This record gives sequence, C-alpha cells and structure tokens, in this order.
Amino acid sequence: MNCVRPKMKSTTKKVSRPAKRKAGEQSPKKASEAKETSAVEQVEPTTSRSKRVKHELLSQANYIPKFAADRVLSCGEGPQLGHPGRNTTKKPRHVTELPEGLKFSQAVAGGVHSFLLTTDGQVYGCGVNEKGTVPVEDVEREETTDEFKLLQFPDSLKKHGKIVMLAAGASFTAALTENGTVYAWGNLRDASGNIDSHTILQDMQKEPTLINNYKSTHVVKIAAGENHLLMLSNNGEVLSFGDGTQGQLGRTMRTSHIRSNYMVDSSGNARRLVINLREKARKENKAVDIMAGGYWSMVKVEDGRWFAFGLNNYGQLGVPLPKEAEEPSTAGDKMQADETDYHVYLPTLAPEYDGTVHAMGKNTDNALGLDTWTGNDDNDHWRYTSLQKVPVPLAEGDQIVGVTATIGCSIAWTQNGDAYAWGCDTVGQLGLGISDGDVIPSPEKITSAHLEGFKIVSVSIADTHALLLATKREEEDVPLLLLLLFLLNVIADCGCGSRCHEYSYALHCARCCSATVRRRSVRPETSELHVGQNRERLEDDAFYGLFLDLLNRNRRLNPRFYRS
Repeated sequence: MNCVRPKMKSTTKKVSRPAKRKAGEQSPKKASEAKETSAVEQVEPTTSRSKRVKHELLSQANYIPKFAADRVLSCGEGPQLGHPGRNTTKKPRHVTELPEGLKFSQAVAGGVHSFLLTTDGQVYGCGVNEKGTVPVEDVEREETTDEFKLLQFPDSLKKHGKIVMLAAGASFTAALTENGTVYAWGNLRDASGNIDSHTILQDMQKEPTLINNYKSTHVVKIAAGENHLLMLSNNGEVLSFGDGTQGQLGRTMRTSHIRSNYMVDSSGNARRLVINLREKARKENKAVDIMAGGYWSMVKVEDGRWFAFGLNNYGQLGVPLPKEAEEPSTAGDKMQADETDYHVYLPTLAPEYDGTVHAMGKNTDNALGLDTWTGNDDNDHWRYTSLQKVPVPLAEGDQIVGVTATIGCSIAWTQNGDAYAWGCDTVGQLGLGISDGDVIPSPEKITSAHLEGFKIVSVSIADTHALLLATKREEEDVPLLLLLLFLLNVIADCGCGSRCHEYSYALHCARCCSATVRRRSVRPETSELHVGQNRERLEDDAFYGLFLDLLNRNRRLNPRFYRS
C-alpha cells in the first residue's frame, strides 16, 4: 500500500526585510529570551546533538623510559652480549667496550641482537646482522659483531626528531621518535620463512625504514612481539604491523596467507593499520596501554579492561580454551605443541595495587615461578589460564616495578634495585651462575660482583641472553648514619678488627655475628654490655626507630659494607 502526501494550497506572504541593528544591539526576540532566563540558572543542552566530549590526548612522557643508567650488563650466550672475545657469561657482566660518558635510557634484547638507547638519542647495537638486523657501522650484511657499535640513520629519518624508545623482536627492531614517528629495520618471519612480500619489508632489510609518519599519527608507545609491532597513538588508537598469521595483528579474521597490504601500509598515513576496538552495543574504546610478546598482543582501554588477541595455545591470554584443548589425551601431548610462546606476565604497578607480579600460561619446568609443577606426569599444575601471584621474596617495603619474560624463564626487578629470576636457565640468561638446563622453580635473587654499588633499573630478556641497566647507588647515607650514631652518643663495635667498619647499634656485628658488643662512648670510659641487657633501654630511645630505618636503608644502598 502506497501513501500519498496530500497537496496543500500555497499561501505566500510578502515578508519585509528586518531593519538593520546598531553594533552591539540585540534583536527583539533575543532580548525577550534574555529577560525570561535572567532569573534562572543557565544549563548546557543535553540533546543528542550536543558536542562530544574530547578525550585527553596521551603523552609520550607517560610511556618513554626516563632512566640515565651508568652501566650496561649482560649475561647468557652469543655475540649479542657485547663482550668482545667472550660469548658466554652466566652472571651479569659489565659491558666495557662503549664510549665513555654515555648514559643509557633503554636496553632491548632481540632474538639474535641487542640494542642500547642513550639519553641523547643515539643507538648502539651488536649481534648477528642477518638480513639487516644489526646495520651498524663497519658491519657488512650477514656478518656478526660482538662489540656495540653506533647505528647511523639516513638523513631522511633524522628530521623526525630524537629517538626516545626502542622495541625488539626476533630479527627486527623498531624506534620511536619524540615527534611520534616510527621506523624499523631487520626482517620479519612466518612459518614459511622470511617475509619480503612488500617493498617496505624489503627496505627494512637494507636500512631503517619509515613505518609511521608523525604527520599522520602521533605514536606515544611501541611494543614488539616475535615478528609484529604494536603502536599506541596519542588519541588512544592502536596500530599493528607485521606478521599476523596467529591473529596477533587484531585486524583480520584470516590467519594464513595474509596479503601484504594487511601487514604494512605504504599510503603514507598508516590508517590501514588501525585496530578496531569497538564492541557490540558499546561505544568505541580508547586505548591507554599496549603489550606484545611472542605471537600475541594485549591492549588496555581506559576503563581498565584488557583486550587480547593472537596465539592462545596454552591459555596464556586468559581467554577460555576449547573443550578439546582442555582435555588432552595424555600429559605428553601437552609438551609437543608449539613451544615458542606460552606465558604472559602482568605486573600490577598502578599505585592502587601492591607492586606484585602475576603470571598465567604454560607452567612446565615451573616457568611461572610458582613451584607447583612436579614433572611430566603432573596434570594439575602444568598450565594456568588465570593470573597467579608469583611469590617473589621481596624485602620489607620493596615492590616490583618491572618484569620481562621469554621462553620458559623470566626476570623481575624491584624499586630498591634488586632482580629476581626463575624458570629454566638454558644458557645462563637468568644470570644466576648455574649450570645450563637447571630449573629454578621459584624466584631467586641475581647477584654479581659487577653489580656491587649499583642498582638495577631495567632488564630485557630474550631466548639466549639478557641485558641489564644499572645506576650507582646513593652513598650519602653513610656519613648521615655515622652522624646519627654520634648524636646518640654510642658507637657499637664487636672488636672483630674488620676494616669494613661494621657498625651496629648494640644488636650484632654484621660480619662476625657476635652477640656481645662493646659500647664506645664519646667519653673515655668504655664498657661491655650484652644485647639482652641493653635492648630495653634502646627501645625507649627516641631515635631508635629512626636509626633502624636508616640502618636498613643504608644496608640496601651500600651492600659492600655488609656481609650477606
């Protein structure tokens, strides 16, 4: 049935043009409206046509590393350690072959390479230059260098500003500039081998190549998996680049034989790389953080939720597995699947949390540090599909500030500058000084003579090596501590004759653990008192609590003064 609109008679009236108003004079209609509303509160309209509230732009300052490390250390195996003539070290060792006076803001460990970023934006690299992975000075294609050397960038890229962040994959590295531009070098791979189906991917094997231009999208953070890259823009968009055969790009349902125009964007604006975070019956989500590893990706949105996509063969993304995957026929079947990527770590670093670290995924060889897996016949603890708290033995008042993971092992570091490692140490990459193949079921502290007087501020681990950045520990507490002791009019000395000046406050000597101390007053007289006899008076001392706080802090900051 068709509906016909009835015809209406035309009634045209001649309308006279309104008289011109003087400057600043209101129209009669607006003047009357102003009188009616003068006595009521003015409110903004709330109709659907109201202007949308603009999101606050994200800032690079919240994501880029701000360290100024004095020392680079490495452990593990291979030329990517950066120790000329030495390809193995099982404990963190100082990288000495670097120009003097450099300060480092970031170190990234790749599959066969390492790169360092200085505070002034220089990049140094070493390792295997396979298809452009390490295109540094004086290193030809397919050559290897075990010494960190400067990477020179093309003049066409220098105009994009200073480099402020790096991210490394299996055989490629990406750099983010202060202007928001991203470029990368090296090669990408999939199950079939090298990926060179696009000119950009081919150019990456020759020299650093533009991936995203800041004039199109201002990127504030980058994160790399084995063969893919995530980029977070200042307006909360996420862009993905590279191999997507496991769904890690989050932009296509196809996971095999992906066309090259889905991997990269040569249009110059990178808009093809944007991931759609829109949900059904919900408005589009704004991203505030990104994570990437192996063959998976994670995006955090502003309401605190995480979106995950990519390889989930062991439930490492926290996404429920199909029923058939939950019930393998035998325990051995679980071990024969893809061993390249099977666990995820999410550090709870926000102020409202307690600074711990949680893990999920495959747990064979106690890779999650939970000390629950008992062997190949353990069908209950070989995998966790929800986050589990990792029992890191933190000192009182300390907390986790970072974590890094690779195949079967992980390292976390703390606010006080300590680092803890766990999992299967295949070639010394955990820095614990143990034999190859040993399993560390729960976190153990990393120690090294090259760390004396330094605190760890960042760690990056790959399959065969780890890089650590460290800064000098503060030493101003030593004279402050001694001054406080004199103010209290007591210096305790066990009389062991140690030259390291082990001071205690009538408790015990840190070197010989003597239970008896000699109290030496500023006055000439001396006397020996037992700890138990003097403790009651000490606890009444107004400075006792302050002193113990300073003593404990000093022991953490200056471990060389104390025996562990």
